[in-house]
Amino acid sequence: MLAIEKFAIIMQEFHKRVGKDIDSYDVVLLDRLEIQPRQLARDLESISRVYNNIVVSTKNKKKIYKLIKPIDVISEAFRQDMDLSMLFEMAIEYMPNELLEDWTKISKAENKQYLFYNMPYEDISSLEKNINFLLLQEAIQHHKRVTIKLDESIQTDIYQDVIPYKIIFSDGNWYIVVINQDDLQIIRIQFIQTLSIHKTTYKPKDFERYQRFLDNLQNAMTLYGVTPKKALLLASPNIARYFKPQMKKFLKTQKFIRELDDGSIEFELSYTQELEILPFIQKWLPDIKIIKPVELNDALKKKIDAYQKVL
Repeated sequence: MLAIEKFAIIMQEFHKRVGKDIDSYDVVLLDRLEIQPRQLARDLESISRVYNNIVVSTKNKKKIYKLIKPIDVISEAFRQDMDLSMLFEMAIEYMPNELLEDWTKISKAENKQYLFYNMPYEDISSLEKNINFLLLQEAIQHHKRVTIKLDESIQTDIYQDVIPYKIIFSDGNWYIVVINQDDLQIIRIQFIQTLSIHKTTYKPKDFERYQRFLDNLQNAMTLYGVTPKKALLLASPNIARYFKPQMKKFLKTQKFIRELDDGSIEFELSYTQELEILPFIQKWLPDIKIIKPVELNDALKKKIDAYQKVL
């Protein structure tokens, strides 16, 4: 039997029995491979060196091997507040795209510093050289208040003596969520010009309402404490297949309403400000039409008119 065939059979058994022990006396493997326990022991050891998610331990003086589910590997890393660059290396190695929803759920449940709304496949090592990112990590870990000043071309206001609550990743960008008195604001980390950590600490209490908001966050433009409005949209027959009820949602509040006779689809979105959903709508023009409200449609027209004027 070729080495590659042997490897495939062993890995197949590992995946069939995820989380269960396999040793060199495994009857199924010995039978399928037609080898002796000594040879199987060597093969199991070799494979365990290649795959970090195969855990090796000892039971009754025998070496046992167990394939840990990828999602369990990531979950454990979150629980341990593992170094961020190492965490993402693990995610990229172990986690296929279909497990992204589990990744997001685990980050909410297990980690004290981060929340991920999509998968950040980027150079984490260069990000961690960003001094503001490092200072925010430190402030969250030690429950320290901070003062944040943004680049003046973005905003002149200063966030004075605020609580850094979570670092989040959404739509390709990193943000810091801060609690400013009773308000919650989301600030893009790349826009921070200066950041200072205060000596005084705060007690993390009564943050439930902020966590509930983040659990339902649509994107970084979602406003805290604002009652959402609803928009009714129409997807043309050209793109209707992407908006059918069985398809994955593009936005969290997306809700299928009905399919029309011409094949177009009506669907609904909730939003706290126009910027929360207008970029999404613009991506699909001219195949998405705003049915209501009128003011959202007017805001879109203004953006299109402004664009045409600079052409």
